[in-house]
Amino acid sequence: FFHGGGFCIGSRTWPNCHSCCLRLSSGLQALVVAPDYRLAPEHRLPAAVDDAMSSLEWLRDQALLSNSGGDEWFANGGVDFDRVFIVGDSSGGNLAHHVAVQLRRGSPELAPIRVRGYVLMAPFFGGTVRTKSEEEGPELLLNSEILDR
Repeated sequence: FFHGGGFCIGSRTWPNCHSCCLRLSSGLQALVVAPDYRLAPEHRLPAAVDDAMSSLEWLRDQALLSNSGGDEWFANGGVDFDRVFIVGDSSGGNLAHHVAVQLRRGSPELAPIRVRGYVLMAPFFGGTVRTKSEEEGPELLLNSEILDR
């Protein structure tokens, strides 16, 4: 699960992100992994995309080590690495999209894990032309000045 925050703020430890991950885990009976990623302006894109891909490579490594030496959450065969879903909210949805674009169908480069699908929750895809509501609406916490850094 990739958190939102306009690539500028946010963390997997945010209460809203943590709560979402707990609900997903409980409702789906699934292990949810929520990596952090480097944020702007200190780290411009594609740093966040690189971090997202690195998190999947880490998951692949855990799958390869699941019976010996991997993270305890993945030990003893309790995780189905053949049914991985990539989920992201807002800018995290954008990251999930970029991961999907980079991976080939069936994600053979990540074997033995297999990505079965992507869930983009209100994905953020900023544009250069502002909509009427963006131009006329109230000042936002994540305004164009912050997002364009």
